[in-house]
Amino acid sequence: MVKNIKEVKKNKQLILHSRNNPSEYREKLIKLKIPHIVSLTSSSCSIKHNDRKVIFSNGDLKKPEMILQQQLKREIKNNFDKLNRLQKNKITGTHKPNYFKFDQSLREMEISDGEILCFENVYAIDITKAYYYCAFNSGLLSESFFKRTLAIPKFMRLRLLGSIATLKHIYNYNAKGELVSVDTKYNKLNRKIWDYIVNEIDTVIQKCADALQKQFLFYWVDGIFFKERDFHNKLSQNLVTHLLEKNNYKYTVKKLDKIELYHFGKTLRLEVYKDGESTGVYTIPKKQVKKYILLDEIV
Repeated sequence: MVKNIKEVKKNKQLILHSRNNPSEYREKLIKLKIPHIVSLTSSSCSIKHNDRKVIFSNGDLKKPEMILQQQLKREIKNNFDKLNRLQKNKITGTHKPNYFKFDQSLREMEISDGEILCFENVYAIDITKAYYYCAFNSGLLSESFFKRTLAIPKFMRLRLLGSIATLKHIYNYNAKGELVSVDTKYNKLNRKIWDYIVNEIDTVIQKCADALQKQFLFYWVDGIFFKERDFHNKLSQNLVTHLLEKNNYKYTVKKLDKIELYHFGKTLRLEVYKDGESTGVYTIPKKQVKKYILLDEIV
């Protein structure tokens, strides 16, 4: 029916991987009056009909990466099943990570429009491959699979682990191409595992923030920004690195040029500079609120 399709037999169902446009494929199904089911995620689309399933990847998501995502899900499920009851209960509990936090003092500073407040002698410490180390430390990844994930290209690794919590939107069409029903599905266990991993990173970064006290500026996902003390050029760094090492995380330390605080419209912004260039801009919420970031923003 369509060119550029590779076929694979699986459980009596024909699995096909296509580089074609899913809309064009659907049009042909409608002309042939074939009922079909369309499943959409943030990175792929699949169409089921009769005894076959055609998978269309979005953007640069290729078949090897799609296969790796399935292998990762099996790896995590198999290792989760081997954990003891206490470990399982910890992972499947209720987790509500913040993803970021700004010190309250930043909101309380009086800054006029056009005025810039500059923080110097500032540092950033990032947890290296944070979510993967957390999954490994928690027994969810074997050492061999863990090392395998560290070897893949960064662009692939960033979205691989987050794929376990993917939402799938399912659209059921009849033979006339009319939409019959819509549903949303996700793996409840994988979603809990994902929330647990994110929350573990959030928790250790929060501990670092608490230890820094007045030297803390803000943290964002797996990176923390802070001032160093005037009388000791490594005390703040040592507090953070000690806590990360205690929790079996690797990290990178960056000496920044400066961090600027200023108004942008009705919001406050922090802009980070390193090696003479701006490396990031962060908007401070008016209130200390929790935010749940979309997966493709953080993985």
